[in-house]
Amino acid sequence: PIEAAELFLAAGSTDLLEAAIAEFAGQPFMLVPGSDALRMAAIAAEALGDSPFTELLGCVHGAIVGDERTAAEGFAEVARRAAAAGDVESEALALMHAVNMFTIVDAAAIPPWLGARAAELAKRHHVADGRPRWAATAVTMARYHELRAAGQADAAATVLQALSPPANDRELVTYAFGMIDLGRPEQVDAVVDPATGGPAATRLDLAAGAWLRGAVSPELALALGADLLGGAQQAGFAHIEISANATFAMVAAAAGDLATARRLADAASQRSATTRCVDKHVFAQLADAVCTMCERGEQAAVPVLEAVVARRPIGAWPSEPYLFALPMVYALVPAARAPLD
Repeated sequence: PIEAAELFLAAGSTDLLEAAIAEFAGQPFMLVPGSDALRMAAIAAEALGDSPFTELLGCVHGAIVGDERTAAEGFAEVARRAAAAGDVESEALALMHAVNMFTIVDAAAIPPWLGARAAELAKRHHVADGRPRWAATAVTMARYHELRAAGQADAAATVLQALSPPANDRELVTYAFGMIDLGRPEQVDAVVDPATGGPAATRLDLAAGAWLRGAVSPELALALGADLLGGAQQAGFAHIEISANATFAMVAAAAGDLATARRLADAASQRSATTRCVDKHVFAQLADAVCTMCERGEQAAVPVLEAVVARRPIGAWPSEPYLFALPMVYALVPAARAPLD
Protein backbone atom coordinates (compact mmCIF):
# COMPACT_ATOMS: atom_id res chain seq x y z
CA PRO A 1 0.00 0.00 0.00
CA ILE A 2 2.85 2.45 0.69
CA GLU A 3 4.28 2.09 -2.81
CA ALA A 4 0.83 2.29 -4.37
CA ALA A 5 -0.01 5.39 -2.33
CA GLU A 6 3.18 7.12 -3.44
CA LEU A 7 2.37 6.35 -7.08
CA PHE A 8 -1.21 7.61 -6.72
CA LEU A 9 0.07 10.72 -4.96
CA ALA A 10 2.47 11.46 -7.80
CA ALA A 11 -0.29 10.89 -10.35
CA GLY A 12 -2.81 13.01 -8.48
CA SER A 13 -5.27 10.08 -8.30
CA THR A 14 -7.11 11.07 -5.12
CA ASP A 15 -9.75 8.32 -5.21
CA LEU A 16 -7.19 5.57 -5.69
CA LEU A 17 -4.99 7.14 -3.02
CA GLU A 18 -7.85 7.14 -0.51
CA ALA A 19 -8.49 3.46 -1.27
CA ALA A 20 -4.81 2.62 -0.70
CA ILE A 21 -4.79 4.55 2.58
CA ALA A 22 -7.97 2.81 3.72
CA GLU A 23 -6.45 -0.58 2.95
CA PHE A 24 -3.33 0.31 4.91
CA ALA A 25 -5.30 1.75 7.84
CA GLY A 26 -7.31 -1.45 8.15
CA GLN A 27 -4.25 -3.52 9.04
CA PRO A 28 -3.21 -4.33 12.61
CA PHE A 29 -0.41 -1.84 13.12
CA MET A 30 1.65 -4.55 14.85
CA LEU A 31 2.17 -6.08 11.39
CA VAL A 32 3.71 -2.97 9.79
CA PRO A 33 6.81 -0.99 10.67
CA GLY A 34 6.00 2.17 12.57
CA SER A 35 8.02 4.10 10.01
CA ASP A 36 5.58 2.95 7.32
CA ALA A 37 2.63 4.19 9.36
CA LEU A 38 4.28 7.57 9.80
CA ARG A 39 5.10 7.73 6.08
CA MET A 40 1.50 6.94 5.16
CA ALA A 41 0.35 9.64 7.58
CA ALA A 42 2.61 12.13 5.79
CA ILE A 43 1.22 11.07 2.40
CA ALA A 44 -2.34 11.46 3.67
CA ALA A 45 -1.57 14.91 5.08
CA GLU A 46 -0.01 16.05 1.81
CA ALA A 47 -2.80 14.77 -0.43
CA LEU A 48 -5.92 14.90 1.74
CA GLY A 49 -5.18 17.69 4.19
CA ASP A 50 -7.08 17.61 7.47
CA SER A 51 -9.08 14.48 6.65
CA PRO A 52 -10.22 11.69 9.01
CA PHE A 53 -7.66 9.37 7.39
CA THR A 54 -4.90 11.88 8.09
CA GLU A 55 -5.99 12.27 11.70
CA LEU A 56 -6.37 8.51 12.16
CA LEU A 57 -2.87 7.72 10.93
CA GLY A 58 -1.49 10.60 12.96
CA CYS A 59 -2.67 8.87 16.14
CA VAL A 60 -0.25 5.99 15.51
CA HIS A 61 2.67 8.09 16.74
CA GLY A 62 1.42 7.81 20.32
CA ALA A 63 1.45 4.02 20.10
CA ILE A 64 4.99 4.01 18.73
CA VAL A 65 6.41 6.14 21.54
CA GLY A 66 4.49 4.26 24.24
CA ASP A 67 1.75 6.81 24.93
CA GLU A 68 -1.01 4.33 24.19
CA ARG A 69 -3.69 6.23 26.10
CA THR A 70 -3.18 9.36 24.01
CA ALA A 71 -3.33 7.19 20.87
CA ALA A 72 -6.56 5.52 22.06
CA GLU A 73 -8.19 8.83 22.92
CA GLY A 74 -7.02 10.21 19.57
CA PHE A 75 -8.66 7.36 17.65
CA ALA A 76 -11.87 7.92 19.64
CA GLU A 77 -11.85 11.61 18.78
CA VAL A 78 -11.35 10.79 15.08
CA ALA A 79 -14.41 8.54 15.31
CA ARG A 80 -16.46 11.40 16.77
CA ARG A 81 -15.40 13.81 14.05
CA ALA A 82 -15.99 11.27 11.30
CA ALA A 83 -19.47 10.62 12.70
CA ALA A 84 -20.23 14.34 12.66
CA ALA A 85 -19.11 14.47 9.02
CA GLY A 86 -21.12 11.39 8.05
CA ASP A 87 -17.95 9.52 7.03
CA VAL A 88 -18.99 5.97 7.90
CA GLU A 89 -15.84 4.16 6.72
CA SER A 90 -13.44 6.45 8.57
CA GLU A 91 -15.61 6.29 11.68
CA ALA A 92 -15.71 2.49 11.64
CA LEU A 93 -11.93 2.29 11.18
CA ALA A 94 -11.34 4.77 13.99
CA LEU A 95 -13.71 2.89 16.32
CA MET A 96 -11.89 -0.37 15.63
CA HIS A 97 -8.48 1.14 16.35
CA ALA A 98 -9.79 2.97 19.43
CA VAL A 99 -11.18 -0.24 20.92
CA ASN A 100 -7.95 -2.07 20.15
CA MET A 101 -5.75 0.62 21.68
CA PHE A 102 -7.89 0.89 24.81
CA THR A 103 -7.48 -2.88 25.27
CA ILE A 104 -3.73 -2.31 25.33
CA VAL A 105 -4.10 0.47 27.92
CA ASP A 106 -6.55 -1.49 30.10
CA ALA A 107 -8.79 -4.15 28.59
CA ALA A 108 -11.17 -3.88 31.54
CA ALA A 109 -11.80 -0.17 31.00
CA ILE A 110 -12.85 0.28 27.37
CA PRO A 111 -15.26 3.25 27.11
CA PRO A 112 -18.69 1.63 26.61
CA TRP A 113 -19.78 4.13 23.97
CA LEU A 114 -17.19 2.79 21.51
CA GLY A 115 -18.74 -0.67 21.32
CA ALA A 116 -22.26 0.77 21.36
CA ARG A 117 -21.54 3.11 18.46
CA ALA A 118 -19.78 0.35 16.51
CA ALA A 119 -22.82 -1.88 17.03
CA GLU A 120 -25.06 0.85 15.67
CA LEU A 121 -22.89 1.23 12.57
CA ALA A 122 -22.67 -2.53 12.03
CA LYS A 123 -26.45 -2.78 12.20
CA ARG A 124 -27.15 0.16 9.90
CA HIS A 125 -24.48 -0.35 7.26
CA HIS A 126 -23.77 -3.60 5.45
CA VAL A 127 -20.56 -4.41 3.59
CA ALA A 128 -21.45 -4.23 -0.09
CA ASP A 129 -18.08 -3.65 -1.70
CA GLY A 130 -16.02 -6.45 -0.15
CA ARG A 131 -14.24 -4.22 2.38
CA PRO A 132 -13.58 -5.70 5.81
CA ARG A 133 -16.18 -5.45 8.54
CA TRP A 134 -14.48 -2.76 10.64
CA ALA A 135 -17.50 -1.85 12.75
CA ALA A 136 -18.50 -5.48 13.33
CA THR A 137 -14.93 -6.31 14.31
CA ALA A 138 -14.93 -3.45 16.81
CA VAL A 139 -18.16 -4.81 18.32
CA THR A 140 -16.64 -8.27 18.70
CA MET A 141 -13.47 -6.88 20.27
CA ALA A 142 -15.32 -4.72 22.78
CA ARG A 143 -17.79 -7.43 23.80
CA TYR A 144 -15.10 -10.10 24.08
CA HIS A 145 -12.96 -7.99 26.42
CA GLU A 146 -16.00 -7.04 28.52
CA LEU A 147 -16.85 -10.71 29.06
CA ARG A 148 -13.24 -11.76 29.68
CA ALA A 149 -12.75 -9.05 32.30
CA ALA A 150 -15.89 -10.33 34.01
CA GLY A 151 -14.48 -13.86 34.08
CA GLN A 152 -17.05 -15.20 31.62
CA ALA A 153 -14.53 -17.17 29.57
CA ASP A 154 -16.96 -19.46 27.78
CA ALA A 155 -19.14 -16.56 26.67
CA ALA A 156 -16.06 -14.60 25.56
CA ALA A 157 -14.88 -17.57 23.48
CA THR A 158 -18.29 -17.80 21.86
CA VAL A 159 -18.12 -14.13 20.88
CA LEU A 160 -14.68 -14.68 19.32
CA GLN A 161 -16.08 -17.41 17.11
CA ALA A 162 -17.60 -14.61 15.01
CA LEU A 163 -14.05 -14.12 13.72
CA SER A 164 -13.48 -17.76 12.80
CA PRO A 165 -12.38 -18.25 10.16
CA PRO A 166 -10.78 -14.79 10.12
CA ALA A 167 -11.55 -12.71 7.03
CA ASN A 168 -8.45 -10.49 7.35
CA ASP A 169 -5.33 -9.87 9.42
CA ARG A 170 -7.17 -7.72 11.97
CA GLU A 171 -9.60 -10.52 12.69
CA LEU A 172 -6.81 -13.11 12.82
CA VAL A 173 -4.77 -11.10 15.35
CA THR A 174 -7.87 -10.48 17.48
CA TYR A 175 -8.93 -14.12 17.38
CA ALA A 176 -5.44 -15.51 18.07
CA PHE A 177 -4.56 -13.26 20.99
CA GLY A 178 -8.12 -13.51 22.25
CA MET A 179 -7.98 -17.28 22.54
CA ILE A 180 -4.51 -17.04 24.08
CA ASP A 181 -5.84 -14.60 26.69
CA LEU A 182 -8.61 -17.07 27.48
CA GLY A 183 -6.07 -19.82 28.11
CA ARG A 184 -7.16 -21.66 24.96
CA PRO A 185 -4.12 -21.60 22.67
CA GLU A 186 -5.22 -24.93 21.19
CA GLN A 187 -7.87 -22.92 19.32
CA VAL A 188 -5.18 -21.02 17.43
CA ASP A 189 -4.17 -22.60 14.15
CA ALA A 190 -0.43 -22.19 13.61
CA VAL A 191 1.18 -21.42 10.29
CA VAL A 192 3.50 -24.39 9.79
CA ASP A 193 6.93 -24.20 8.22
CA PRO A 194 7.35 -27.45 6.21
CA ALA A 195 11.11 -27.33 6.70
CA THR A 196 10.98 -27.40 10.49
CA GLY A 197 7.52 -28.59 11.40
CA GLY A 198 7.18 -25.50 13.58
CA PRO A 199 5.28 -22.23 13.20
CA ALA A 200 6.36 -19.76 10.55
CA ALA A 201 8.61 -17.14 12.07
CA THR A 202 6.59 -14.21 10.77
CA ARG A 203 3.60 -13.97 13.10
CA LEU A 204 3.95 -13.28 16.80
CA ASP A 205 0.29 -14.09 17.47
CA LEU A 206 0.44 -17.53 15.85
CA ALA A 207 3.85 -18.35 17.29
CA ALA A 208 2.65 -17.44 20.80
CA GLY A 209 -0.26 -19.83 20.39
CA ALA A 210 2.04 -22.61 19.24
CA TRP A 211 4.36 -22.04 22.22
CA LEU A 212 1.63 -22.00 24.83
CA ARG A 213 0.02 -25.18 23.60
CA GLY A 214 3.37 -27.02 23.55
CA ALA A 215 3.53 -27.47 19.78
CA VAL A 216 7.24 -26.60 19.63
CA SER A 217 10.22 -27.33 21.84
CA PRO A 218 11.89 -24.45 23.70
CA GLU A 219 14.98 -24.86 21.54
CA LEU A 220 13.02 -24.63 18.28
CA ALA A 221 10.89 -21.77 19.57
CA LEU A 222 14.02 -19.85 20.54
CA ALA A 223 15.54 -20.39 17.11
CA LEU A 224 12.38 -19.12 15.44
CA GLY A 225 12.29 -16.20 17.80
CA ALA A 226 15.21 -14.39 16.19
CA ASP A 227 13.09 -13.28 13.24
CA LEU A 228 10.10 -12.49 15.42
CA LEU A 229 12.18 -10.36 17.76
CA GLY A 230 13.72 -8.56 14.81
CA GLY A 231 10.29 -7.90 13.37
CA ALA A 232 9.01 -6.55 16.68
CA GLN A 233 11.97 -4.21 16.95
CA GLN A 234 11.52 -3.06 13.37
CA ALA A 235 7.84 -2.35 13.97
CA GLY A 236 8.92 0.08 16.66
CA PHE A 237 5.84 -0.16 18.88
CA ALA A 238 6.76 -0.28 22.56
CA HIS A 239 4.02 -2.70 23.65
CA ILE A 240 4.93 -5.18 20.89
CA GLU A 241 8.65 -5.08 21.67
CA ILE A 242 8.01 -5.67 25.36
CA SER A 243 5.71 -8.62 24.70
CA ALA A 244 8.16 -10.20 22.27
CA ASN A 245 11.19 -9.77 24.51
CA ALA A 246 9.36 -10.97 27.63
CA THR A 247 7.91 -13.99 25.87
CA PHE A 248 11.20 -15.12 24.42
CA ALA A 249 13.00 -14.49 27.70
CA MET A 250 10.73 -17.18 29.13
CA VAL A 251 11.30 -19.40 26.11
CA ALA A 252 15.07 -19.02 26.48
CA ALA A 253 14.86 -19.87 30.18
CA ALA A 254 12.91 -23.02 29.32
CA ALA A 255 15.61 -23.89 26.78
CA GLY A 256 18.29 -23.49 29.46
CA ASP A 257 19.88 -20.47 27.76
CA LEU A 258 19.94 -18.22 30.80
CA ALA A 259 22.25 -15.62 29.27
CA THR A 260 19.80 -15.01 26.42
CA ALA A 261 16.87 -15.12 28.84
CA ARG A 262 18.40 -12.43 31.03
CA ARG A 263 19.35 -10.26 28.03
CA LEU A 264 15.78 -10.37 26.70
CA ALA A 265 14.20 -9.81 30.10
CA ASP A 266 16.41 -6.76 30.64
CA ALA A 267 15.47 -5.48 27.18
CA ALA A 268 11.78 -5.86 28.05
CA SER A 269 12.31 -4.04 31.34
CA GLN A 270 14.20 -1.20 29.68
CA ARG A 271 11.55 -0.79 26.96
CA SER A 272 8.75 -0.87 29.55
CA ALA A 273 9.98 2.49 30.81
CA THR A 274 8.62 4.01 27.60
CA THR A 275 5.03 2.72 27.87
CA ARG A 276 2.04 3.65 29.99
CA CYS A 277 0.53 0.19 29.66
CA VAL A 278 0.55 -1.49 33.09
CA ASP A 279 0.19 -4.98 31.63
CA LYS A 280 3.40 -4.53 29.63
CA HIS A 281 5.22 -3.51 32.81
CA VAL A 282 3.82 -6.68 34.38
CA PHE A 283 4.99 -8.76 31.41
CA ALA A 284 8.53 -7.42 31.79
CA GLN A 285 8.49 -8.06 35.54
CA LEU A 286 7.28 -11.63 35.04
CA ALA A 287 10.13 -12.26 32.61
CA ASP A 288 12.53 -10.87 35.21
CA ALA A 289 11.00 -13.15 37.84
CA VAL A 290 11.48 -16.22 35.62
CA CYS A 291 15.14 -15.31 35.13
CA THR A 292 15.62 -14.60 38.83
CA MET A 293 14.12 -17.99 39.73
CA CYS A 294 16.45 -19.75 37.28
CA GLU A 295 19.50 -17.79 38.44
CA ARG A 296 19.01 -17.67 42.21
CA GLY A 297 16.17 -20.00 43.11
CA GLU A 298 12.47 -19.80 43.87
CA GLN A 299 12.69 -17.77 47.05
CA ALA A 300 14.56 -14.99 45.27
CA ALA A 301 11.73 -14.70 42.77
CA VAL A 302 8.96 -14.49 45.37
CA PRO A 303 9.33 -10.74 46.18
CA VAL A 304 9.33 -9.91 42.46
CA LEU A 305 6.16 -11.92 41.89
CA GLU A 306 4.43 -10.49 44.96
CA ALA A 307 5.14 -6.99 43.66
CA VAL A 308 3.70 -7.94 40.28
CA VAL A 309 0.47 -9.29 41.78
CA ALA A 310 0.16 -6.23 44.00
CA ARG A 311 0.51 -3.97 40.99
CA ARG A 312 -1.89 -5.96 38.77
CA PRO A 313 -4.20 -7.95 41.05
CA ILE A 314 -5.75 -11.09 39.59
CA GLY A 315 -9.48 -10.47 39.52
CA ALA A 316 -12.22 -12.38 37.74
CA TRP A 317 -9.75 -13.34 35.01
CA PRO A 318 -5.95 -12.93 34.84
CA SER A 319 -4.58 -10.35 32.44
CA GLU A 320 -2.58 -11.53 29.45
CA PRO A 321 0.97 -11.64 30.91
CA TYR A 322 -0.05 -14.08 33.63
CA LEU A 323 -1.04 -16.67 31.02
CA PHE A 324 2.64 -16.97 30.05
CA ALA A 325 3.82 -17.78 33.58
CA LEU A 326 0.75 -19.12 35.34
CA PRO A 327 2.29 -22.18 37.08
CA MET A 328 5.08 -20.09 38.59
CA VAL A 329 2.67 -17.44 39.86
CA TYR A 330 0.34 -20.08 41.29
CA ALA A 331 3.15 -21.98 43.01
CA LEU A 332 5.07 -19.05 44.48
CA VAL A 333 2.34 -16.52 45.34
CA PRO A 334 -0.21 -18.17 47.67
CA ALA A 335 -2.41 -15.07 47.59
CA ALA A 336 -2.94 -15.61 43.85
CA ARG A 337 -4.33 -19.12 44.20
CA ALA A 338 -7.87 -18.34 45.34
CA PRO A 339 -8.75 -16.04 42.39
CA LEU A 340 -7.06 -18.39 39.94
CA ASP A 341 -8.93 -21.39 41.34
